[in-house]
Amino acid sequence: MKLAFYGDSWYWVWFTANQNALTNSELSKMKGISVGSKEFKETFINGYDILTPLLTSWGHQVENYCTPGNAFKVTVQDVLNQPTNSDFHVVYVSTVIRDTELEEFLSKPWHQVKVHYNEMMYQQLQQLGDFALENKQKILLFGGQTTLKQKVFDNAFEPNDPRLNYLYLGAECIITEIHNKLNIRNPITTPGVFKLTNWADKSVLDKYDALTIHYLHEHTQYYQSEQFQKWMWPDSGHLNFNGQIHFLNLLFDKIQQYKYTL
Repeated sequence: MKLAFYGDSWYWVWFTANQNALTNSELSKMKGISVGSKEFKETFINGYDILTPLLTSWGHQVENYCTPGNAFKVTVQDVLNQPTNSDFHVVYVSTVIRDTELEEFLSKPWHQVKVHYNEMMYQQLQQLGDFALENKQKILLFGGQTTLKQKVFDNAFEPNDPRLNYLYLGAECIITEIHNKLNIRNPITTPGVFKLTNWADKSVLDKYDALTIHYLHEHTQYYQSEQFQKWMWPDSGHLNFNGQIHFLNLLFDKIQQYKYTL
């Protein structure tokens, strides 16, 4: 099976830059990733790739087009501009905009943030859906750096929209899905959209609406709770090795679910 991955840093496992986590010469072959164009590649020495060696050892063909820091609107353009087909495109969903653009956007009153953000997400989902339908390309979406609620995904399309024959929401939030699959009697709720938002200059928060501050704090603090962090430690914003294995279990469950649907 050919799998093409798109998105941000959620493809990899991460440790702090000065933490030499895997010292064995064989295991350290997974360490260090290079992304970018042929002319300029940026190397992240603290990133570890476990997915590619596992999937290829099982006989799958892997193409990875992820780039750390990608906003979802950039990921969508990567999908649209990359001339490749696969059995499934696997897309890690991040916030539509990131960094200073997101910081500025969040200075709006909270009710405007919700409405305008969803409108931006609808536009990106519709573009992906157009591409998927035109190219008969199946695409699985997984909430990683952000949460993509099912109701938001559904509201982007009319019922029975033919684009939904190729574009699927695999998980609102990867970690919520993993946890609840293993803890049927003690499920957790899906975190908010801005669960991993951070600010280079926190003084910008002084300009935010009080209700916006309240919900941003709620989103970020909930995601830092133990039931989420155990799937990410020692990092606090990406799947650890254990989480990646469970993500593969989730991924192939979804592939099986949608493999023959049209």
